[in-house]
Amino acid sequence: MGADDDKKQNNGIREIEKLGALLLRVRCLSGAATLRTAIAEAFRYVALYYDTAYYLMGGVSGPQPIPGMTATFQQRLGAEVANQFQVESENQPDALVAAIGTGTGAIGLFRQFIDSAGAQVGVLHGTKTLVLRHDEGQILDSSCVSPDLNISVVGPEVANWKISGLVEIYPVTDEEARRGLDILSKYKKVKAGLDCSHAVIKAMEIAKELGPVKHVILLATGDDAIDT
Repeated sequence: MGADDDKKQNNGIREIEKLGALLLRVRCLSGAATLRTAIAEAFRYVALYYDTAYYLMGGVSGPQPIPGMTATFQQRLGAEVANQFQVESENQPDALVAAIGTGTGAIGLFRQFIDSAGAQVGVLHGTKTLVLRHDEGQILDSSCVSPDLNISVVGPEVANWKISGLVEIYPVTDEEARRGLDILSKYKKVKAGLDCSHAVIKAMEIAKELGPVKHVILLATGDDAIDT
């Protein structure tokens, strides 16, 4: 993991190490020590020790088959939402809102409602997709209060939806994410993580724009003890 994420995910780290895992903290020569740094170092390690090492990440970016497997498992989220919504209403939801890092949760929620047949493009961690980069093509570091969203790449399926106009993606500040976390905790009694809290303020804005008779679904997952 990125060394800078250590304190932010202290409780989760303790649980992992209790199970006997060796958790390596990494920092590259430029000083970066985020999720992107950790993924890059994991690739290097696997390349050096390919006889005994395996690369496994629970996200929808990087080389196949992991992104496809993860997306397939995650889409149960959207299927469950669709099933529950069908019981409550004969119509489809008017809006679906989810926070996006690589887009794992968003794919899980959106896939059920999007016909997939139909930033800038770059390559990072074995994936051609939308990335943060400058005009010369070098990858830029991201900045996010949530370690799980602090990555410079989005999964290619979400990138395709964005380019095709099937989804809209908006930037969110750290302060808005913290406000979202407070709102979920105070008013909805939901113990969520900072990652999904990034979507709360935008969901409220969309709900206000659509009006009181519309249905907006917000994906809220996680535990604030892990990444706050």
